[in-house]
Amino acid sequence: MTILQRAKKVLKRFYPLPVDVFNREIHKLSSAVAEADEKISAKVTDLSDSVAQRLQDITKEQTQTAETLTAELHKQRAQQTNALTELQKQLDQQEQRIIAEMDERTAELQNQFKRQTQALASELQKLLHNGEKICSELQKQFSLYEAKLSEQNTLINQVNRQSVISSRNASEAVWAEIFNNTITGSEWLTDTAFSPGRWAVGYPYLYVMYRVLNEVHPRNILELGLGQSTRMIAQYAACCKARHQIVEHDPEWIEFFARSFKLPPCSSIVTLDRELVPYKEAEAVRVFKDFSKTFAGQHFDFISIDAPLGGDMKQYARIDVLQLLPDCLAEDFVIMLDDCERPGENHTWEEIKRVLSAAGVAYSEGAYGGVKDCRIMSSRSLGFVCSM
Repeated sequence: MTILQRAKKVLKRFYPLPVDVFNREIHKLSSAVAEADEKISAKVTDLSDSVAQRLQDITKEQTQTAETLTAELHKQRAQQTNALTELQKQLDQQEQRIIAEMDERTAELQNQFKRQTQALASELQKLLHNGEKICSELQKQFSLYEAKLSEQNTLINQVNRQSVISSRNASEAVWAEIFNNTITGSEWLTDTAFSPGRWAVGYPYLYVMYRVLNEVHPRNILELGLGQSTRMIAQYAACCKARHQIVEHDPEWIEFFARSFKLPPCSSIVTLDRELVPYKEAEAVRVFKDFSKTFAGQHFDFISIDAPLGGDMKQYARIDVLQLLPDCLAEDFVIMLDDCERPGENHTWEEIKRVLSAAGVAYSEGAYGGVKDCRIMSSRSLGFVCSM
């Protein structure tokens, strides 16, 4: 249905039945509208064709541009690929040159290292050979030096021993002179036939013991070991009516001693066997058997210790009195121990001091040396005997 027909249909609703004038105008208007419609349709058709053609032209142009760009891109990619291929080729060539140079340099360094190693090995071999020769020569010289040094040390030790012996002998001679001068005119020591030394007590011991007997006047004397000291103590006991007990283990020695010296009634020999007992870290120390049982409850103001045999005892020797101390001591007392230059007796002396100190017994001590060393200990009241 056209626009004119629609307009007629609308106008029929408002106007009376057809009027000629109106119809003519309407017809003109309808014709104009139809003509305008045809022109518009033609314009639209022309415009559509123009747009379509333009779109085709644009599409064709863009297609050509895209093809041109694609071709250019392919060309650039080809150029880049060629450049990369050339660069890779150059890199490969450079890598091969570097590897070849490195191989050459490595081979050169290896050869140089090998030559240096061989040279060093040769030098080291020479040094080792020379060192062995030097060491051998030094060893010979050292052996000679060591032998000479050993000889010198032996000689020095001999000289030192001889010096000590000479010094001790000289000291012994001095003590002998002092002893002989001291006993001259003694009221109770009339038999002066002593044989000091070796296993017997020496002159320092005899001198100190004489001074103790002569000035302290002990009344109850215990002597461990029958010998030269017995000759002196027995004469003192006989004169001063002191009790004198001697401990000895050897009946043959007792019999032999009795042939040359007769003991007075106040001197008695107590014969006790010997045995080995442990003491502290020492496994075996020689002592008189039943010593503590024999003298239990007795008190002594002078104890002389020169037995039992202690020369082979390295840790402790002559420890018998330790079983009785301090109960066996009188208020005023003197203890003498011979052979204190030996370790066994020296350790025992330290034990005596330890026991008395532990019991609160005050004491003084001294030492006298000749060929052998003797020690003396006394109550503080008799301290003068430690430095006579």
